[in-house]
Amino acid sequence: MRSLFKKIIKYFLYTLGVLISIFLLVIIGIWLKYTSIINPVPENKNDFFEPAQYGKLVNNFIGTGGFPAWICGMNFPGATVPFGMVRLSPETISLFPDNNLLIPDKKALNTSGYYYGDNRMLGFSHTRLAGTGATDGGHFLFTPTSSLPSNIDYQKDFYHHFSHADETAFPGYYSVKFEDENIFTELSTTKRTGLHRYTFTGNTNNSILIKVTNSTGDRGAKDGRVMIFPDQNKIEGSVRTFGTFAGRYKGQKIYFVAKFDHIFSGYGIWDGTKFTKNSKDANSDNLIVNLSFNDPIINVKVGISYVSIENARLNMKKEVGDYTFDEIVEKAKQSWE
Repeated sequence: MRSLFKKIIKYFLYTLGVLISIFLLVIIGIWLKYTSIINPVPENKNDFFEPAQYGKLVNNFIGTGGFPAWICGMNFPGATVPFGMVRLSPETISLFPDNNLLIPDKKALNTSGYYYGDNRMLGFSHTRLAGTGATDGGHFLFTPTSSLPSNIDYQKDFYHHFSHADETAFPGYYSVKFEDENIFTELSTTKRTGLHRYTFTGNTNNSILIKVTNSTGDRGAKDGRVMIFPDQNKIEGSVRTFGTFAGRYKGQKIYFVAKFDHIFSGYGIWDGTKFTKNSKDANSDNLIVNLSFNDPIINVKVGISYVSIENARLNMKKEVGDYTFDEIVEKAKQSWE
């Protein structure tokens, strides 16, 4: 009897030791993966732009990391101006979500949409809250790509791998290079308009996906509407999102107008069930626009309004007008001085 008891104890201790070893190996693996992501250091200047006098003293990435998901500053590294309604910034996918470590591919643990411990980027959206822990915003997600398969599954998130070493950020400007497709993205803003510049190097199958019904967090969006005007290089639309705050009051409606500097070589709309090539108008709770271009450099300005599409047009016209991307960057830089 005593020998049987000893065998049971021995087996129990052996099993416990194996389980503890496996647990420690998993923790070490996670830690090594995490440190490999966060160790590369972003720059505060690149070959095209550098910060203004006081902008040099700012680290745009402060508050974007931390222990997931609530011991974090909930900040974002993207472009904005003082009191800007538009906060144009990247969104990332977190490898280990806060609610279930066994299910990967959840949106960023940082409620602003960008978590420093991530290395996969969904694209660039125009609104968010900072420092609140609330997932309101994430409107109108733009994702450049040059490798869309003909049978793309629009129901799955499309993303790029990236390194912090390929990011640049300072007040009024953000950029990142996607080495996987050799695409360089630059962002800047006025108070109510976001400006994007996409440089596709050595690519011919250039596209920009626009998720009209995007939102931060997982509370969702409804009532998406989009209209494409190929002869004007323009799209317009709206959506209602249900964030932490807005979801308590029947959601929040927001409108946008996006004007491109080159014609579309192709276009179409995913409406949640099917993709329709050359479709110009759609209403759905799940809307993605696919625009194709033959040009290597694409500029787009995106006016935003919480009132109407007409107001979004006016915001873009009044604040951007004929200014170039470079001129807007300089204005955004100086607005922080």
